[in-house]
Amino acid sequence: MRSSLCSESDRIWAFRYIREAKVDLSLASDLKAVETVRETATLAMRKAQLAVQHALGTPDYSDPAIAETNLGRMDRNDSLVRFLIKIREITRELSELEPTFGKGAIVSTAKTIVDAAESIVETLVR
Repeated sequence: MRSSLCSESDRIWAFRYIREAKVDLSLASDLKAVETVRETATLAMRKAQLAVQHALGTPDYSDPAIAETNLGRMDRNDSLVRFLIKIREITRELSELEPTFGKGAIVSTAKTIVDAAESIVETLVR
């Protein structure tokens, strides 16, 4: 019997988002225009974030926890919450700021996040 934090449906969504994030990451590494690379890599990171949230149970529960933590109402000691907050910060910076990073740095950052998210998902749901 499998013991997990999430339902079978959330487990399926978690792995689906990881697969999609990897496809987006691969596409980003093949693109030429930095703006398009940035948009595609940001999408990959958002999907990685959703994968972790589904592995934790459901995004409906983790989104408020992240918001409360950012407001200082919850402790930042939970490493998964810190990871999810860091993904949000990075994706927001990449999507809102003028592109100051080159293609390599963007893809490398996204790859690190997707790989970490994949590891977390596999640990939580298998």
